[in-house]
Amino acid sequence: MERLEVRHLRTLCAIADTDSLRRAAAAQGYSQPALTTQLQRIELYFGEPLFARSSVGVAPTALGAEIVAQARDVPARMDALGPRANRSVKAEGRTAHCSRYRPRREASRCYRA
Repeated sequence: MERLEVRHLRTLCAIADTDSLRRAAAAQGYSQPALTTQLQRIELYFGEPLFARSSVGVAPTALGAEIVAQARDVPARMDALGPRANRSVKAEGRTAHCSRYRPRREASRCYRA
């Protein structure tokens, strides 16, 4: 993984909120193995585990808690950019195309036409 994406931050927040990889996967619309693979890639990106796994669930490590705390407002900010892009592009007489992939991928994807 070369870069961190908004979907990765959503995944980390879902895991922290549910304390379970299985429930986080269901909430994000992923299979549990797919979410586990994504988490492993994210942890590889940061170079250490972000969640301690046990038979009763998962809990954020110190680094995991710090990253989740910083990541919480990023998805909401990204979602807010979609309508803003629409307004500014319409003012220029062009159109903006924004779509959201929910529930699986909630990141707004915008481009100008």
